[in-house]
Amino acid sequence: LMAEKQGSDFDKAYTKCMVNDHKKDIRLYKNEARKGDDIDLKSFASATVKIVQHHKQMAKDATKAIKKHQTEQMNVKLAAATTN
Repeated sequence: LMAEKQGSDFDKAYTKCMVNDHKKDIRLYKNEARKGDDIDLKSFASATVKIVQHHKQMAKDATKAIKKHQTEQMNVKLAAATTN
């Protein structure tokens, strides 16, 4: 549960959820654009899927940045532990 997470653990879990949710949304938008009955809704879905794909990429980039930060912090802690 997200409520149980704190700090970088929360950030990591949140961005993972964002990536997964955007993947689901992309499938729904693409499906609507291909198979929808309402022409206006199909048009909207077709145009909007690119935006959702971009948002998914942003969430992936945030996930990578968080992992990089966590790795850097772990390396600092390890370096400090070995110098003591």
